[in-house]
Amino acid sequence: MDIKLAKDLDNRTDVLYFISDLVETAGIDETTAEKVAEIMINDNTRKELLNQLKTVKDLPPTNEEKND
Repeated sequence: MDIKLAKDLDNRTDVLYFISDLVETAGIDETTAEKVAEIMINDNTRKELLNQLKTVKDLPPTNEEKND
């Protein structure tokens, strides 16, 4: 295996675990969280997911957030 492929696979694994940990914080079990993460980084899904995420805008802070 060449070094570039190894680094790409390593990065993919890191991202998979990052997403999985994020999903688990919502109370979803580890196995399901890993499945969700795999779907999100799947070559067929990732591009569309990124395009959709780019359309999300930050919401203005609420009055409670302004006072904090």
